[in-house]
Amino acid sequence: MSSTMTEITKTPEQMVAETGSRHLSTWLERAERTKERLDKITQASPSHFLNGICEKFIQDADKDNIHLYAVQLAKLQKAIYRYHSEVLQLDGLGDVWKRVEEISKEICLIVRWVEDLLCHAMVDSDEFARKYSLKEFIYQ
Repeated sequence: MSSTMTEITKTPEQMVAETGSRHLSTWLERAERTKERLDKITQASPSHFLNGICEKFIQDADKDNIHLYAVQLAKLQKAIYRYHSEVLQLDGLGDVWKRVEEISKEICLIVRWVEDLLCHAMVDSDEFARKYSLKEFIYQ
């Protein structure tokens, strides 16, 4: 029996299920690649990454570095929100959704931490240095 004949004998439900799972794996792959990009940015160590941001700001008092990271991470956050939504629509609250949710939470947490640093940097560089040395930032 040819593959064309096999395709014809499948029910619409079977074809939708197969198509959905292919799309589902695509969204999961994209989410995993987003996680890889996050790990590349943070060098797979968020605390080390954030400490580096703080130390650079204390050294040169330039908020632009923090802002650039906030923008870069916000792009990852926007992407993961899309993948999260697509997986939810295709598969509901299944195992794939749970994995994408884990990635989403990690990205959102790091975005929140970087935005917190940016807010403190915009207010007062001396207070920023004090908070860093006393480990008062939310990520510490």
